[in-house]
Amino acid sequence: MKNSCKTPILTGEDIYLKEGFRDLFEKQAISICQPDLATSGGLLETKKIGDLAMEHGISMAMHMAGNPVTLFASVHCAAATENFLAMEHHNVDDAWYDEIVTGVPKPFMDKDGFIRCPTGPAWASI
Repeated sequence: MKNSCKTPILTGEDIYLKEGFRDLFEKQAISICQPDLATSGGLLETKKIGDLAMEHGISMAMHMAGNPVTLFASVHCAAATENFLAMEHHNVDDAWYDEIVTGVPKPFMDKDGFIRCPTGPAWASI
């Protein structure tokens, strides 16, 4: 599939567990995988998906259309995944999103589009 066009093929926001991605990776059907931590099986499973993708030379861009807990779980997963490329974030312009969380620098996303990974203990800062 990915060799059929010059545009990189990306998919995965509705795929559950790394086993759901395995066939795509083995057939080199996609250029980038895009798991959503909230629906792919959680933080550890998404990390495993990224690691499996890396074994096949595929980058990982994360889908993230959730709440701040999902956002920061995704940020932590991204920081721990060697082949992480980028993360989608739908609430970047919603003031309420930043207001409901304490203990992290505001705004979450800097002017260059980066979110700092919290260094505090576990989820205590969220």
